[in-house]
Amino acid sequence: MSEPSSLRGAEQPVVSGAGPEREWLTYAEAGQVVGLSRVTLWKLVSAGDVEAARIGRAVRINRESLTDYMKRSAKNPAASRV
Repeated sequence: MSEPSSLRGAEQPVVSGAGPEREWLTYAEAGQVVGLSRVTLWKLVSAGDVEAARIGRAVRINRESLTDYMKRSAKNPAASRV
């Protein structure tokens, strides 16, 4: 016999791509957006090539800054070595 729905726990719907895109991303989210590793993103942030904010131990990468960096590197691949 199955248990009543009130005992099963809350189920959250999984919605992919819904809602507005966030302006500030975690390293994992930024990596998914541009296909770069956490280490590479860390180097870009440390070098000041990509804008990031630190709140305590949390780091958030600015989506627009990351996109701008990728566009610049696509135009001049030799200049964007990390």
